[in-house]
Amino acid sequence: MTTQIRLWDTLAFFRTKATFSTIVRCCLVLGLSATALTAEALALTGVQSRKIHGSGIVSYDLPVDTNQLITGNVTVESRTIGTGGHRIVFQFDSTITSTGTLSVVDEGSVAVAAPAPVISGASSQEIIVTIPALPDNKRVSISLSDINGVVGLNAAAALGFRLGDTNNSGTVTAIDVSSVRARSGQSTTATNFQYDLTTTGLVSAADVSAVKSRSGLYVVNTPPVVNAGTNQTITLPTVATLTGTASDDGLPNPPNALTLSWTRFSGPATVTFGNASAASTTASFTTSGTYVLRLTATDGQLSTNSDVTITVNPGAASLLTIAGLTSPRTAG
Repeated sequence: MTTQIRLWDTLAFFRTKATFSTIVRCCLVLGLSATALTAEALALTGVQSRKIHGSGIVSYDLPVDTNQLITGNVTVESRTIGTGGHRIVFQFDSTITSTGTLSVVDEGSVAVAAPAPVISGASSQEIIVTIPALPDNKRVSISLSDINGVVGLNAAAALGFRLGDTNNSGTVTAIDVSSVRARSGQSTTATNFQYDLTTTGLVSAADVSAVKSRSGLYVVNTPPVVNAGTNQTITLPTVATLTGTASDDGLPNPPNALTLSWTRFSGPATVTFGNASAASTTASFTTSGTYVLRLTATDGQLSTNSDVTITVNPGAASLLTIAGLTSPRTAG
């Protein structure tokens, strides 16, 4: 009613008391519609970035600054999008009957996929927009138009996603790393939820690792890359030539070295390797059958393996003489 009173106070006619019916008639004369009055009655009270932590029972809201455009100093969400997506909650002071039309775009004005919003809240005063997936370090602008079926009744908010940016500085720094590490081991609460980056319900080593990996201050060790080579078929007594390869990022340093190992993963009999610690070596067999040989590489922290299948066929028949009798014998 505040806007209506300001409008009416500009008119001498309404400086005196008037009945409600007189007011409505005069509003119509001035060109104000019933939908315009409805628009005035519904107000946006806040926008929240909501994530469920732990087993899915507790959720925590990060207030979003609705005064910022997507190119401005937007609120940054430090928690991961996660498998369940991310919820943006528009909160109003009155009941919502229609969510209106949804639009979600990134900073390049490219549409971001999102399902239809839903009405929620104890008094149906919330509209929840879910973003199923979004790459890290992105910004989005979410807008709802013609809410409750009222033309021009709109709401919008912009939000940034940068995993680990706990202090909303725009970059992930040593301060963020220290902040997460200082809370490691704490159960998630309303005062520390932004440090539970992985939303497990506990600020853990995984959160410390996540923020470190994005700070640029800590180089992350990646597993070795291993290839055991192509599958082969040989006939006894032929020896199989193995041509495996392995590479690594040089971390951790020390040792900055790979340790390789060939083993028999499966097969009917033992296998003899020429050099089980070399990527390229030989394998000898005494029994025919199908063998799976595994090449494993470890950098001191992480290990990777790759398998190759060797099919060993029996050898050609040879003559075996026992007590004057001759009979054929097949190798393997």
